[in-house]
Amino acid sequence: MEVVERQNGGVFFLYGYGGTCKTFMWNTLDAELRSKRKIVLLVASTEIAKSSICNIDKKDELVELLKLTYLIIWDEAPMANKFFFEVLGKSLKDIMCEIPQASKNLFGGKVVVFNGDFRQILPIVPRGCRFDIVHATINAYHIWDQCKVLRITKNMCLQSGVSTYNKDEVCIFSE
Repeated sequence: MEVVERQNGGVFFLYGYGGTCKTFMWNTLDAELRSKRKIVLLVASTEIAKSSICNIDKKDELVELLKLTYLIIWDEAPMANKFFFEVLGKSLKDIMCEIPQASKNLFGGKVVVFNGDFRQILPIVPRGCRFDIVHATINAYHIWDQCKVLRITKNMCLQSGVSTYNKDEVCIFSE
């Protein structure tokens, strides 16, 4: 939230397997910012990027919306081809070009939070071999080194509503 409030940009990846309540985290961040009348963009995609920039006209209302966006949350990022992130980055830099410092930063100085679980579905690469698929993932994208990875490890779904009698069994299953 501190990074979002400062609006100096930042790239994060929230890593957690199924049941760690990543969706709860997004809903909480979204509700908090929207209660302050801030714009949050929630993104999810599973197709392959086909061009190197988004085709957004500078006069389009979408440009103004993107300029005012405080936070971009990309759900299930490991499923998307790394070229999607490249397209988003180039497009946001182009949109934010009027602000010199922002246009030099990743994603045009916007705060972007990706999330997902690399143990789930990886990107689809038509007629691609294992090498092609691995190199299409977000952690093969050059910005990965600048991405702050946050980990959620506790399976909250298994923890909620568990009686003390079943707690040991749930912990063993969760492990």
